[in-house]
Amino acid sequence: MFKRRTPRTSFESFRHALMPKGGWRRQGLYMLHRLRRLPDTPHAIARGLATGVFISFSPLFGLHFILCTLIIWLIRGNFIASLVGNWFGNPVTLPFIALSSVSLGQVVTGQRVHVNLPQIMHLTGRMSTELWDNLFAPFTSATAHWDAFVAFGQGYFMPYLIGGLILGTVFAIAAHETTWRTVDGLRQVRLRRLAERRARREAAPPADEGH
Repeated sequence: MFKRRTPRTSFESFRHALMPKGGWRRQGLYMLHRLRRLPDTPHAIARGLATGVFISFSPLFGLHFILCTLIIWLIRGNFIASLVGNWFGNPVTLPFIALSSVSLGQVVTGQRVHVNLPQIMHLTGRMSTELWDNLFAPFTSATAHWDAFVAFGQGYFMPYLIGGLILGTVFAIAAHETTWRTVDGLRQVRLRRLAERRARREAAPPADEGH
């Protein structure tokens, strides 16, 4: 349902993430339209979207897809909606998610470590690459390296995890409530319009058979 006929290049995907064609308002309306048409209940769609938003706050980079799949299976949410929700952690918002999660986690744990945002973003990118490279390392001559994971774990993992759990829960609840009410409302409007059209057709006088 969300697949493009002509796949974007990497540069086009990055540019689209920064500034969607038609603007963010149009992109939001488009996603709402797509969510409304998903063949599932409003609550299942909302659970899926909320799951994706929640996982976008996780520091387990490279495992977001697997985590989404697992949680969706457990709570019986909509998988497609979870992919949409996970895009909450896009190249534009991810720096803010990382900074706010680590900062909040440090407050909760009582840590006083300087938050180096460029270093966090660099490590998260390396972690994703390392994870997938290491998964295939046993089948090749390559050697598994976990340097980025070690560096991230020593400085940022626990505060990111704790802060991400708190913020992810808050945003997931807000996403769930907003989504199911919006999807349900849009479907009710559509059903009402269909009923009105049907009523007008039934109330219209029959056409003269002679004409």
